Parts: sequence; C-alpha cells; structure tokens
Amino acid sequence: MPSVITRTCCACGAKLPQAEMRRISTKNGGNPNIDSGRKGAGRGAYLCFDAACVSKALQRKSLERALKLQNPLSNEFKNALRNAQ
Repeated sequence: MPSVITRTCCACGAKLPQAEMRRISTKNGGNPNIDSGRKGAGRGAYLCFDAACVSKALQRKSLERALKLQNPLSNEFKNALRNAQ
C-alpha cells in the first residue's frame, strides 16, 4: 500500500496530503506561478487552500523566502493567488 505524500504549508505549518495543497513554483528565482498540476520544474512552495493562509503568507513574505525570490511578488500575482481556488 503506497503512503500518502505530505507537504507543509509555508504560511501556517500544517502538514497535509499533497493533493489538498496548492503548489507555487518558480524557475531560477524568476516569476512565480500557480502550479495546478504539481509537476512543474523548479523550486516549489505549498499553501493550504484556506484564504487565511494565503493572506498570512503574503503578509509575512513566507512565499518569497520559501521560493528564494530576489524580487517581491507582483501585485498581479498576489491577486491571482487570492482568487485561485
């Protein structure tokens, strides 16, 4: 029987199955994107689908830290992340 793959939310620290989380990925510190297939190349960070976790991650800049971004997240990406379900 295969084990369930778990990931940690970069905002709240909850450990959940990978299928229950949203993956944000970036290549070479470039522009981040929402990786809906969870298979994209590059550095990735996981967030719960909870709106409070998204707000917490944006406020604490935990996504920038987890993805090792050199530039802050754009307002366009922040809005896309808030609206993604």
